[in-house]
Amino acid sequence: SASSTNGTINVIDGVYTGSIKKDIAEAATGKIAISGGYFSEEFPQDYIAADLVAQGKVCVPATDMEGYFTIGDPHYVAQIGDVKYVTLADAVAAVPTDGTETTIVMIDNADPVGINGATIAANQNVKLDLNGKTVTLNIDQAKASQLITNKGTLTIVDSSDEQTGKLTNTAAEGVSVGNWPEVNFATNIITNSGTLNVEGGTIQNTAKGSICYAIDNNSTAGNAILNFKGGTATAGGTVIRQFCNSTTLENTLNISGGTIVTNGSAALWTQLPGSNSSSKKKATLNITGGEIKGANYAWYDYSYGDSFEAVNYSISGGKLTGGLYSYAIKDGIIDGFVSGGLFSKAVNGTYIVEGKACVANTEEETMEAYPYTIGQAEIYYYWFNNGVKEGGYYLFVTPFENKYLCDGEFIDLLKDVTLTSDVVCQLESGAFTLKLDEFTINKGDYSVILNTAVSVHTDKQTDIFSSADPEYKVIETVEENGYLYSLVKKEYVAQIGETKYETLQEALDAAH
Repeated sequence: SASSTNGTINVIDGVYTGSIKKDIAEAATGKIAISGGYFSEEFPQDYIAADLVAQGKVCVPATDMEGYFTIGDPHYVAQIGDVKYVTLADAVAAVPTDGTETTIVMIDNADPVGINGATIAANQNVKLDLNGKTVTLNIDQAKASQLITNKGTLTIVDSSDEQTGKLTNTAAEGVSVGNWPEVNFATNIITNSGTLNVEGGTIQNTAKGSICYAIDNNSTAGNAILNFKGGTATAGGTVIRQFCNSTTLENTLNISGGTIVTNGSAALWTQLPGSNSSSKKKATLNITGGEIKGANYAWYDYSYGDSFEAVNYSISGGKLTGGLYSYAIKDGIIDGFVSGGLFSKAVNGTYIVEGKACVANTEEETMEAYPYTIGQAEIYYYWFNNGVKEGGYYLFVTPFENKYLCDGEFIDLLKDVTLTSDVVCQLESGAFTLKLDEFTINKGDYSVILNTAVSVHTDKQTDIFSSADPEYKVIETVEENGYLYSLVKKEYVAQIGETKYETLQEALDAAH
C-alpha cells in the first residue's frame, strides 16, 4: 500500500514490478519514502524512509521472494578498523591514496560481484586478509572481466586457521560451472600492473578458456611485479601469465613459496605479445621455491615476433612438475638459466647454467615425484680450433643419455666420477687427452668405448677403458708424461671348444 502526504509517496507494503520513478510532483520535487514491500528492481538509498535510513537500513535482496528486493540490514562483507563495508570495492574506495598500508579484513563471503570488481589505484596500498572467506566474481561470458585490478600495492593473506580464504569466479546465471562453454574474453581473478604480493589464501579461476588466468601480470601500463610467496593459485588453463608488453616497464615474476597448479598444459607463461623483432620487451622470471605443477609444462615462453634479448630468467629452486620450454633458448638468444630445483622431467642441458648438469635426485622424500635435480657437472673439457681454445663444454655423465667425446679435445676431471652410463668416443681416428690429476673414474659396469682407430692419453695409470667389441683389447703404453691407451685386435694362439686364448699359458690354465 502507498499514501501521499505533502508531496511524499509513502510505500508501506505490497509487490511492485517495474522501475520506480520520482517524477511525481511539479518540477520533480516530490519524495518517495519506502518502509516496506517487494520490488522487482533495486532502488536507491534516498528512496528509503528517513527513520529507516537512520537505523542503517538499505535495499537488499529479499530472502522470502526470489528475484525481488526489499528493505533490510546491510550485508557487510569487509571491514577496515571499526568501519564495515557492503562490498570489497567499497572498502577499497575508502583506502587512503597516500601509500599508507591499509588492512581490509573480509568478515563474510562476498556475493558474486559484477565484471570489474574492485580497482586498487596506483597510490593505494592494500593488505587484503581473506580471513577464511570467499570473494566471487560473476563472469559475463561476452565481456572481459576481473575480480581485482591492481595498479598500486596489494598483499593477499589469510589469517584463518583453516586457510580457506578464496578469490574465485562463477558462471553467469543459469549456466552451471561444469557446463560452461569456452570463454572467449579475458577472464582474470587478478589483473596486476602494480606490485602484488601473494602470501596466503587461494586464487582460483574456474573458467574454461585459453585466456582465463588466476593472475595476469600485465606491464602494458605499469611496472608489474608479482611476488608469489605462499598460498595457492589454480586455473583450468595457464595459472599465471606474464604479459610482457613494454621495453621500459618491468614485468617480474618472483616465486619463492606456495603452490601453482593447473589441469591445463602449462602453469606459467611468459608472453612477448608484439611482432617487432627490434622491440626488446622486458621480462624477469625468478623461481627460488614453491611448487609449480603443469600437465605438460611447468613454464614456457613465447614471442609473436618481439626480441627475447631483454629477458632475464633464473630457476634456482622449487619443485616443478612438467617440462620447461623456451623459444629464447631454442633460438640461441639466451644462455642456460637453471641452477637448482627438483623436476618431474629431465632438464635439457641447454637450459642449465655452465658447470651444472641434470642428475638423479637421491632424496628419499621427493625422488618419486621429482626424480631429477641439478648437480655439479662431472667432467669438463674444451674444444680447440687449430690449436686455439675456443670454448668449453661439460660432459654430463648421468643416467639419462650418452654424451660424446670429440676430436681435438682434452678433458680435465674436476672430481671423482662414477660412471652411470657408457661414455662414447665419437672420433673416427686420432687421440684425445684425459687429465685425471688426483681424481679417479670408477667404471662400475660401464666403459669409455673407443673406436679401434682412437687412442687416449692420460696423466696417470688407469684401467677403466674397454672396447664394446670383444675382438679388441686395450693396451697400455708408458709415455714420457703419462700413459697411452689404444685398441688392438686380439691375436689368438689356442682354442678350447668355442673359447679362444691369446697365450698358451691362458689355455693351459683354463684346462685345469
